[in-house]
Amino acid sequence: MISPFLQKVAIFGSRGNMGGFFMDRFLNIGLDVYGFDLPMDINLLCRVIPTVDLVLLAVPIPAMDACLAAISRLLKPTTILADLCSVKTLPVKKMLQAFSGPVVGTHPLFGPQPRDEELRMAICPARDPLAAERLEEVCAMCSLTTFRTDPTRHDKAMAFIQGLNYVGTLAYFCAQDQEDGLRQFITPSFARRMEAARKMVVQDGPLFAALCDNNPFMAAAIRKHLKMLGLAAAGDYELLRDKALHWWQ
Repeated sequence: MISPFLQKVAIFGSRGNMGGFFMDRFLNIGLDVYGFDLPMDINLLCRVIPTVDLVLLAVPIPAMDACLAAISRLLKPTTILADLCSVKTLPVKKMLQAFSGPVVGTHPLFGPQPRDEELRMAICPARDPLAAERLEEVCAMCSLTTFRTDPTRHDKAMAFIQGLNYVGTLAYFCAQDQEDGLRQFITPSFARRMEAARKMVVQDGPLFAALCDNNPFMAAAIRKHLKMLGLAAAGDYELLRDKALHWWQ
């Protein structure tokens, strides 16, 4: 079934992991999809962008300015402009400044090869609530579960869920040099933590570092974490445990 409202889509960063995911999903539901990647085909860009119903930016934040500069004057007033960045405050601000039409911030809360039960996506309506509804309809056709939020609430949550998880993991593994003979003491639970952190630190480190750099609420999250470590340093372990238990209740 093809959406009656969003039939023609342009994806910037279509060869990337997340851009490729949405490229495949949109094609599978019958949408007319055009992918744009570097080096940019300017002739195709000028021919296609004025005709599309949705432009999806699947590019890093540092690349957004160049993309927006290339397309902002080509977009028709009714085209929906959306992004897939893992933070929302700055990308949404950039899109609103570059384009006077409908703008929606989104964040897929999964990786490029997710299980079906992981297909959840945050939607941040920025300009024109109807645009968010149209995008939600297409996401539902792609078997994605969406929920609404706003850029501030989203970024505060991501400062903890993604940012502090990354920074805290780095600090944890930096707290003791493995050359001090620790490997012979590794327990199964520690090994599981090492394995869980491997991809985030070894492969995705630059991605998470950029996420932290562009999240305006990271400093506050780190300060709160330091406060909790202060309780630990004072020996208030039971208090910390009581505070943490709500995650499993």
